[in-house]
Amino acid sequence: MKKIFLLVHGLMNHDDHDMNNLFAYLNSKKEKEEEVKLVYLYNHEDHHSYKYKRQWKVLNGIVTDYLAQGYEVSVLGFSFSTSLVARLCKEHKNINRLVLISPTFKLIGSGFIPNYVKVITKSLKMKWKYRKNKKAKSKMLKAHLNHIISLIFGVLHSMIKNKKSYKYIYCPTLIMKGTEDEFVSQKQIYMIQKMMKSKEIDIKIYKDFNHTFIRREEDCNPDVYDYIYRFIFK
Repeated sequence: MKKIFLLVHGLMNHDDHDMNNLFAYLNSKKEKEEEVKLVYLYNHEDHHSYKYKRQWKVLNGIVTDYLAQGYEVSVLGFSFSTSLVARLCKEHKNINRLVLISPTFKLIGSGFIPNYVKVITKSLKMKWKYRKNKKAKSKMLKAHLNHIISLIFGVLHSMIKNKKSYKYIYCPTLIMKGTEDEFVSQKQIYMIQKMMKSKEIDIKIYKDFNHTFIRREEDCNPDVYDYIYRFIFK
């Protein structure tokens, strides 16, 4: 049977997918019947795509298509998208495996709200400063600062709406987190684990790793990428 591993990004206000490095590594290791695909939940050229319903429609549509083609589908979620990925298990009972990287669960008491407030404040200041300067405004658009507020609200909405989705997870699941994650505590990981119905949950906690450790191979323990590959395909 053909196997597909879908890689979903976290909050991304740039064009480089969070999983580019992992994608390259997996492609260098995969065998004939194994495929890997980067999933983009939204398009920076269309700020309406930031809405959580649109994000879900994109992800669910891709998974539905692969399942209809007879693929064995596994999915990786990162940060805010982990709850969206978990929701797939409610709609599709035949999801093969999940990988949840730095999974978000709580907004209150985490660093998400203060961090997003800073980003929104910066965006508003930039928009006001360059409101009459077309050249600067064009540059700002290129950096997506004009849409960052819509993006953040879309992400927060998705997290709130899908918070309880972890309880639908029945398939084997790998959870990875760093001890220096500024947004996700160890307690939140165990809260997620308690919600899950899966009988096969593998939790890996990495010393000194932060929230975004997965983005760059050089920030990871050399075995992290290989562990993900073996969990999904072997």
